[in-house]
Amino acid sequence: MRAEGRGRDTAAAAPRRPFSFDLDVPYPPEAWRGRIRAGAGLPPDEVERFDDALGRMLRGRFPGDVVQVPHRTWAVVATRGVS
Repeated sequence: MRAEGRGRDTAAAAPRRPFSFDLDVPYPPEAWRGRIRAGAGLPPDEVERFDDALGRMLRGRFPGDVVQVPHRTWAVVATRGVS
């Protein structure tokens, strides 16, 4: 009889197929700044200073209406073995 709920025991023997892909995601500079502000984890009194510096850097290095931000997606597909 097969035991259910023993993920570690069965997952170790399961065939796994990792894959990844890269893509550029277009962001308007203000939207990218908002995303970075939200995840920066800075104290509230430092957020404005950081955002101002990021805005200056984006304008200087990536002029224009869109910033192409490279993203990598990585995943593993595992299937449960048959016993």
